[in-house]
Amino acid sequence: MPAENRARVLRAASRSFLRHGYHTSVDEIARRAGVAKQTLYHHFPSKDQLFKEVACDRFAPKGWRCFAR
Repeated sequence: MPAENRARVLRAASRSFLRHGYHTSVDEIARRAGVAKQTLYHHFPSKDQLFKEVACDRFAPKGWRCFAR
C-alpha cells in the first residue's frame, strides 16, 4: 500500500499546511495520515519537499511538470 500511504500523507499535509502554515510539525502530519514518521520520510525526504509537492498538487495545472518532482 505504498501509493495509498503516500496519498494519505499528501492529504494530511495539505490540511495541516492550510490550517497551521509551514510551521506544522511532521509528527502532526504523520499522525493525521495514520502513518509512522519513517513512512512519511520514505516518500518525502524532507518537510520542504513535502510542502513543495503539496503546493504543486494544489496550484499547478494538471499535466504540468512541477518543480518539486
